[in-house]
Amino acid sequence: MTTLRAKRPLTTIATPSVQSPTTGLWMATGTVKNSSSSARGYSIVIDFVNSVATVHDTRIVTVPTVQPAKTANWTVGGAKGIAGVSCVIRLVQTVAP
Repeated sequence: MTTLRAKRPLTTIATPSVQSPTTGLWMATGTVKNSSSSARGYSIVIDFVNSVATVHDTRIVTVPTVQPAKTANWTVGGAKGIAGVSCVIRLVQTVAP
């Protein structure tokens, strides 16, 4: 799993994995790590796209407060019934706890 450094200071987020569960939803999962010295929440925008980058669905994941040096897992599903979908993290923002 690749770790990307978000633009907000000292915040990292892991890239999502994609699978097609029995529900027909494609699932994006990841982990937020708060490397700052204060508690933070996160808002993550995920696009579900096809092989030519057409966006079929967009979801926003809200991760509640993560304490300093701690991690929080997140999961979101989208693009039900669409074949060949990948997930792209479009934006990560910190939000006040």
